[in-house]
Amino acid sequence: MTGFLQDVFGLFRDFLKKRSGRRVANNFSYIIIGEILAKLIGFLAIVFIARTLSPELYGQYNTVISYVTFFLIVIDMGINSVVVREGSKDISNINNYMNKVLVFKAYLSVAAVILILISLLFVPYPPIIKSMIAIASMYIVLQGLKTFIECSFRITENMKFIAFGRILERTIFLLMALVFLHFHAHPISVVYAIITSFFVSLMANFYFSRRYVSYYLSWKVDWVFTKKLVKPAIWFGLAAFFTMIYSKLDVLMVSFLSTMVQVGFYAGAWQLVNAGVIMRGAIYSAFFPMSARKIPTSREYVKKLFFLLLAISILASVVTLALSIFSAEIIGLIFGERYDGSVPVLSILIWYVPLSVLGLWGVLVLDSTNNQKIHTYTTLFMAVVNVAFNIVLIPSLGAVGAAIASIVSGVLGLALVTFFGYKKWKEVDYGKKSFG
Repeated sequence: MTGFLQDVFGLFRDFLKKRSGRRVANNFSYIIIGEILAKLIGFLAIVFIARTLSPELYGQYNTVISYVTFFLIVIDMGINSVVVREGSKDISNINNYMNKVLVFKAYLSVAAVILILISLLFVPYPPIIKSMIAIASMYIVLQGLKTFIECSFRITENMKFIAFGRILERTIFLLMALVFLHFHAHPISVVYAIITSFFVSLMANFYFSRRYVSYYLSWKVDWVFTKKLVKPAIWFGLAAFFTMIYSKLDVLMVSFLSTMVQVGFYAGAWQLVNAGVIMRGAIYSAFFPMSARKIPTSREYVKKLFFLLLAISILASVVTLALSIFSAEIIGLIFGERYDGSVPVLSILIWYVPLSVLGLWGVLVLDSTNNQKIHTYTTLFMAVVNVAFNIVLIPSLGAVGAAIASIVSGVLGLALVTFFGYKKWKEVDYGKKSFG
């Protein structure tokens, strides 16, 4: 074990000696620090919201947000990933990419809202929840545009602006939740708070992105450009959609197959797990621009990346074990006795974090070598397994059944993405190129 730790520290040291390695570490630091601060602020907001609302009302809020979040795929369609990948290869072309894609995104946003409103005709929710979903549709429009503007920061590797934007968004969310819930203790108040926070954050991102992008107003879509963009993007989009099904559908399935109280229990546990999920996203965001360049050209980079992610996953497992053991104390301290039903959910669901971090190696290899189609098939398999287990387990076990389904599909997904990532990596012809 000592020898392994020495090797890992050696890898970190060698990696940071490189200029490119220092750049990744710098960006990773901005994202991690930003996400930690944003998560802490957001966590205070969630604790206040959960304690102010009953588990049933808290479950209603999470049902609304989870429902509209599924339609983000219509706005994104995987385009952001392709913009970052291609833009990182030719930063001088950033104006062309950002402006042409922004026009297309505007039309996609309108389409997403229309689809949400139409879908409400077919879901068995009561009128009050349908009304909140209709209002919350504005949230995904703001989020979709905000994450697209962040592409300019990822391409130019200026992650500090992403960190600032997310801290600002969470801060405004906390303040607005305090104000709105003070006057009206209802889930709709939280919906208004999240819409306000994303609007302010979007405006801030737009302001700072003008350092790198000269925006111009146009309503004409360049269909030739868009077709070339969407073709590879669709696989990223499908992968994101299936990942969303795997990680987000649980809330909706619990709302359909059980009660809003069980949704509240599941959502309470998921808020704690989400800190680790954010860390995974931060790692991917920090490494993807460089991985898009290095993985197809440097065998040594791929090896170092694997051991770095393995070390992070082991550290995450240690933290996960502690959280699992003390889950009852943690839930009681944070959410109160009304959320005792979240305890067994947390002790199971928390293991999703180290599994997802370790699986990043295969994801980065596949996405960086233009094998996102395989990544998509893998997430589709995970989504199908998750849905199948949810259907079987939720009626009898409620939120606990949803947690078990997530872990089972996570283990199978880790095995698949690592296997295919390794297979595609071995097929890369590196010649005499080396890490540097």
